Amino acid sequence: MIKHKRQKYLRVNEDFFNEKIVKYLKRLDRGETLVIIYLKLQLKSLDNNGEIYFCNNLYTEMANVIEEDEKDVKRCIDELFKTKFIELRDNNTLVFKRLQE
Repeated sequence: MIKHKRQKYLRVNEDFFNEKIVKYLKRLDRGETLVIIYLKLQLKSLDNNGEIYFCNNLYTEMANVIEEDEKDVKRCIDELFKTKFIELRDNNTLVFKRLQE
């Protein structure tokens, strides 16, 4: 019996690379990598309506899940916290506010 995997989509506007957060990330050191990490994290959150759950160390777990360097993941997540594009809920849930709108 063939199981069909349900697909979810991230809607990206045609001016994605002109969005404030993307422009901000691109200006930082290793900015292109940070933008890719931002996209990967958003994609990982689709199954849970814009939320990512983690058990231990946020940065280590996310780096392993999206297969990116932990320092880059930490930098990206810290910048997203700083700009309020994400928030931490219940000490183990990362929330993408834009995806919940």
